[in-house]
Amino acid sequence: MLGKLAVEDDLTNQVLTLLKQRPASPNHWSAVWIDTLLGLAHQMAGEDDKAEQVLKRSLVADGRYDHPLTATVLLELGKLALRRGVAEEAATYFLEATYAGALSFPTPT
Repeated sequence: MLGKLAVEDDLTNQVLTLLKQRPASPNHWSAVWIDTLLGLAHQMAGEDDKAEQVLKRSLVADGRYDHPLTATVLLELGKLALRRGVAEEAATYFLEATYAGALSFPTPT
């Protein structure tokens, strides 16, 4: 929300500190959600390498299941790839985000 100011804001460091403590039971399904938020916090802090590593880890639950935040993770990985100047990789992430996003919504009956 703060854009480029997030790097300078103390709240970003507070969020990083809290999420690094892993506020959930070990090996719990919610770990992917914590990793998603932690990756976004690293991204806000300007730590793109750490953000990418954590966001990739948060893509799927239990190593194989998409979750409600998968599309968001793919979108952010696409943005990080664009920052690195890898447009083809970014396009792949963005395309995958559309698939995951479409599957997150129930089909109308």
